Amino acid sequence: MEALRRQTKHRPARLAVDRKRLHGVTMAPGTVHRILVRRGLNRLRDLDPSTGEQLREVILYEHESPSGLVHFDIEKLGRIPAGGGWRMHGGTEVARASKRTGPGTGKVG
Repeated sequence: MEALRRQTKHRPARLAVDRKRLHGVTMAPGTVHRILVRRGLNRLRDLDPSTGEQLREVILYEHESPSGLVHFDIEKLGRIPAGGGWRMHGGTEVARASKRTGPGTGKVG
C-alpha cells in the first residue's frame, strides 16, 4: 500500500481499486485512508512529487503509560479591551466603547 501510494500518488478510492486489480484484495477506501494516515502518507503535499519521499518529518509523541496525558498550552489571540473583557464589564457601555477605539479600528483615542 505504501509503495503504491508513493509511486502513483493516487487517492484512497483509486488505491483500493488498484489493490483489487493487482492483488485481488478488496478493501474499502476508508480503510485505505486509515492506513495512509497511520503511516503519515495521507497528505500528498507532504510527499515529494518526483520521488514520493517524505518532505516533512512526522513527529510522534509517545508516553510511557497508555493513560498518560499530554498538556498543551493554547493561547487565544484576540483583542481584549483595557480593563478586561465581557466577564468584567458584561454588556455595559464601557465594554462597547472600548471596542470602538484603539489599534485596528481606524480610530485613535
